[in-house]
Amino acid sequence: MGKASFIGKWAYRACLAVLGGAILTSSAQAFFFPKGIGVPPRTVPDPGVTPHIPPPPPPPPPPPPPPPPPPPGPPGTNSTPEPATLISGALGAGLVGLFSLRRRRFQVRRN
Repeated sequence: MGKASFIGKWAYRACLAVLGGAILTSSAQAFFFPKGIGVPPRTVPDPGVTPHIPPPPPPPPPPPPPPPPPPPGPPGTNSTPEPATLISGALGAGLVGLFSLRRRRFQVRRN
């Protein structure tokens, strides 16, 4: 009896899941694709009448040419900083972070 009731519960839950999915799907279709909204019918113009179509506007003028690049600097100049500057900046930022961390820990112990 225990196994049969287990199968019965499983079948009951499976039916509920299928029914719930069907309800959800049908309501989603009605929500996202309502029947009142549609494409209007295409009207075919009378072949005996030729409509007046205005000429297209003239094309826009071409954009101005880009400015020339700046002249190169004297040989040996570079826009990147020296490696020593980068290393000292990284060390300084690390020391400031350690100092602020130490200060916070010291304040917590004090209180």
